[in-house]
Order: sequence, then C-alpha cells, then structure tokens
Amino acid sequence: MNIPNQNNSLQFTARNPEIRKADKIMRQAMNLYPATSSSKAHYYNVVKKDSYNERKCLGLYYKLCDLRKNKKNLKPIQVIKQTIKDTAETHNGNCLEMAQIMQAAFLANGYKDIKIGKLRIKEQITRPDKTKKKKEHIVDHVLLIVNAGKKARLNNPKSFDKHAMIVDPWRGFVDYVHSGLTKYDGLFMNGFRDENTFWGKFKQRFFFKRYDRLNPTDKTCEKFAKSNPEFILKEK
Repeated sequence: MNIPNQNNSLQFTARNPEIRKADKIMRQAMNLYPATSSSKAHYYNVVKKDSYNERKCLGLYYKLCDLRKNKKNLKPIQVIKQTIKDTAETHNGNCLEMAQIMQAAFLANGYKDIKIGKLRIKEQITRPDKTKKKKEHIVDHVLLIVNAGKKARLNNPKSFDKHAMIVDPWRGFVDYVHSGLTKYDGLFMNGFRDENTFWGKFKQRFFFKRYDRLNPTDKTCEKFAKSNPEFILKEK
C-alpha cells in the first residue's frame, strides 16, 4: 500500500531548540522502526481505492490485535520492549505502537517525564436537510506527552507545564501542547466519516486519559540507554 509517510521529512522548522531536538528523536526512532499503519490507510482512504489494499489492511489490523493480546499481561517496560521487537519483525503498528516506541526513544535520551495519553476526539456532524439530525463520531488517538510537569493531570491539558510537548509519530509532528492540539481540528473528518450521508459543521472536545502505568526514573532512562543505544540522538 502506498501510504503517505510524514516521518522522514522535517515538517516542523521552528528555531526553538527544545522542539527541534524532540522532533529529531522522533524521526530517528521512526526511521529505525518503520511501521505500516492500517489506521493511517483508512485515514488516507487507501483501502477504498483498491479491494486488494482493503484485504491487506484488514490482515494487518487482525495481526496487530493478536500482538496486542500477547502483551496483555506484561509489565509496562516489558510491553515497550516487546513492541520494539514486534515492530522490527512485522513492520506493523498503529498510533499506540508508535507511541510506545517513542517511550523507549525518549527514555534512552534521558526524558523521564513522559506519559502516553489517549486523545478522544468527538465530532458532531449535522445533516444538511430539514431534519437537522446529528451524528456523533468518536476517534481515539494515542500519542506521547513529554515534560508534562509534576502537577499535570492528563484530563486537564491546562495543568501541563508550558514546556509540555506532544510527540505524535502517527501524525508526524512535535509541538507544544497548547498549539499542538489545534493540529487535530477536523483532522479525522474526511478519512472516517460517511461523506455521502453527513456533512456540515462539527465540534471537537478533547480530553486525555492515562493509558500506561509506567512511572520512569533516572534508572529507567539509564536502562533504556544501555539496552537500546540506537535511540540515542547523535548531535552533530
């Protein structure tokens, strides 16, 4: 499947060294462990263009579900390690797997204040006829939050530190939370909704939900730097 890849080309060109470093860590990790995303295939409507792609996409998704089931009883660090191994062998992963690889990458580079967040996007689409019927579409998207701060609560982005960053390898960007959230406005509208039935204005409401149970320390960073040195950013 020919799915547009946003990971290899530098998309964010800010002069801010904090953002640029995080962006380099993300892209280096995704180049080391590339993955074909079945959810991205749906987003770009790849599966609707070719029945072969549709079957292939379903196959990838079902295999990914099996891989996730196999990790159900593992401890948090074991889950990350297994995800790295699975991705290296299968090149298969959606936003969750990509975020878990980012966990390893940022831990190896000494970032211990990291959290996986589930971003729930609710879209309200109004039918244009006299009935004005409304359809609510919900999308769950997983990403990594870096430098959220000690007082941060995932269900309240306003509690995040001003240096808190969204690292989203699925979407292909790194940005501060307050501005990064705006990049999801209408993002999933075209890829997932039924364009023949519903269209019009929409509303989106965001909240984060804690997804992982990992509480990293300095020792956790040291362990990942030792076991996965390929993630360490080589500054020029």
